[in-house]
Amino acid sequence: MAPRLVGTHQTMPQSRLAHPDQTHPERPEDGPTRLAVAKCLARRHGRNPSRLGSGCRAIAQNPATIRFVSVEPMLEPIGADLAGIDWVICGGETVKPGQKNDDGTPAVARFMNPDWARHLRDQCRVADVPFFMKQMTNKAPIPDDLLIREFPV
Repeated sequence: MAPRLVGTHQTMPQSRLAHPDQTHPERPEDGPTRLAVAKCLARRHGRNPSRLGSGCRAIAQNPATIRFVSVEPMLEPIGADLAGIDWVICGGETVKPGQKNDDGTPAVARFMNPDWARHLRDQCRVADVPFFMKQMTNKAPIPDDLLIREFPV
């Protein structure tokens, strides 16, 4: 079974990708061609690690200025072909106080193993793709070796 990709092609102005305090001298003003395209990965059921292969290839073929993959919430190890991908965002799941499941039971954030994020970070290093660690499960402290906030140029 292939991973289920959500939000097939989302676009946004490039300036919204950066933290408001971040400036970059090579980043031009937003224009009609300055778009980002993203794929978000939802959990795949099964024992083998998910692969982002086909989803990444679809994004890599898009003519957008920045092509990125958002792996959040990360609920299992991910294998990715990052050719043509400009940025990877990774994060754990959080729930709001009082948040309920569809059946009315209290929502509980599903656990993200930091080793899964480390594996994805290492894949990004090999592919020379910026890695952004957004948050751990329920906004727990991010381990020092994962406190990486890289942006595409």
